[in-house]
Amino acid sequence: MENLRYILSAVPFVILIASVIAGKIRGFASMVIQFIMTVAGVIFAREYSSEAADFVIANFFHERFVNSISEKLISGIAGGTAEISKILPALLTEAAKGAGLSADGLVSPETISAVSEKIALSAESMFVKPLFSVIAFVIILVLAKVIGRAFSKVADLILKLPLIRDANEGLGAVAGAILGVIVAAFSVVVMITAADFLPGTKFAAAVGDAKVLAWIYEKLQLIF
Repeated sequence: MENLRYILSAVPFVILIASVIAGKIRGFASMVIQFIMTVAGVIFAREYSSEAADFVIANFFHERFVNSISEKLISGIAGGTAEISKILPALLTEAAKGAGLSADGLVSPETISAVSEKIALSAESMFVKPLFSVIAFVIILVLAKVIGRAFSKVADLILKLPLIRDANEGLGAVAGAILGVIVAAFSVVVMITAADFLPGTKFAAAVGDAKVLAWIYEKLQLIF
């Protein structure tokens, strides 16, 4: 318990020191470039991840999905409603309900392709598109960070002259300190919030005993 209290109290300071060191090593230009690319990546990902998911679904997924559902329905059609309910995964059963189809409706005179299309569209809306949107968001963000690193390496080559290099490292340490303060403050808020959700645990007790965290949190409340 005592050790955990000291460890948690040290977390904000470790983050701050590590951020200053990382800023000095990376340099100001590298930090600014990567920060700009990260922000741009988040904005771009929020704007276009849904459209990217729609494109992938329409061009590479939808037709195969419909065909797969059709095959399952055809293989179970002779067995009636009970057989189809066994064949279709629970996800597609839920999608069928979302499409307005009851279990009996799956074996109605409506064509297999039309039923499959309805199920596929409903499943894509409820499950597939959200999943693909998250994947697209992550991919776009990773690509932005990769591009940012590439530009950072070019900037590092340009900033190798002694005077410029020293200024770049010094400003990088300052930028790292600013970022470190923000991240450290966020870590304190996260720990105290988590402790509130975990009453009676060793973690909550350690956070409560860590006076440094309480002091930082109090100052943050005064600022914000």
